[in-house]
Amino acid sequence: GGVCQVSTTVYRAALAAGLPILKQRNHSMFVAYYEAYGVGQDSTIFPGQQDLIFRNDTGSPIFIQAEEDGKEVTVRFYGKPDGRKVQMQGPFFAAHGSKRLLSQFGEDLGYRQIGWKRTILRSGISEPQVDRFVSTYKTMPKDVAWRWVR
Repeated sequence: GGVCQVSTTVYRAALAAGLPILKQRNHSMFVAYYEAYGVGQDSTIFPGQQDLIFRNDTGSPIFIQAEEDGKEVTVRFYGKPDGRKVQMQGPFFAAHGSKRLLSQFGEDLGYRQIGWKRTILRSGISEPQVDRFVSTYKTMPKDVAWRWVR
């Protein structure tokens, strides 16, 4: 990976931080080497056509630290805690064939789609915020879903 490895890692950090994702697009083809850290959580960028945009809605500045060791990229967000807690559920696949799993996700998925559900709990707000993220690929190995059955 190159630029897309960075955008994928920043995307995952923004998801984990509970920041609003305003614009994001997964790769058109399934990229196996992103699978280890969250199958279906990749983000491609291409100057002038595809971008990753998220918003800092914490009310305070955030500091983004990125580093690489020749093999992996790590991105950390630092800021003033605002009491939010983030839970990620997934991955969800239509290929699981389980209505129970898909009902937990909250929407139907197609054969080449991978879904994740993010729940954000905020202190002082009783209703959690629930976001669903779906990656759709032109091609995806048939056994991907079965490797992730929990």
